[in-house]
Amino acid sequence: MNQLSPFDQLVLDSQRPLLTALNTNLVLVVRSLRTEHPELEDSRGPGAEPPPAQRAVAASIVQLAIGLRALLDSYTALIDPGDRDDGDEDDPSF
Repeated sequence: MNQLSPFDQLVLDSQRPLLTALNTNLVLVVRSLRTEHPELEDSRGPGAEPPPAQRAVAASIVQLAIGLRALLDSYTALIDPGDRDDGDEDDPSF
C-alpha cells in the first residue's frame, strides 16, 4: 500500500488544517474573553441584573464559539472517525 506524504495529504485534504486553525482560534478567543471578563464564568440566577453591553456580547461570543466547536468536532468525526478532538484537558468546553 502506497502511503501519501504529509504534503500530499495536505493538498488532498485541505479542509483539515483550516478546521484545526478555526478550532484553535475559537479556543483563543474564548480564553481571552474569559480573562477579560471573569464574571462570564459566574452563574447568573433569575432576576440578576443584565450585564453591560460589552459583557453581554462577550458572553454571546463564548456561547456561539462553544457551539461551533461542537459542530467542528462532529464534522471531524464524520470525515475521519479515528481523529477526534476530545476537548481541552483543563476545561471540557475550552
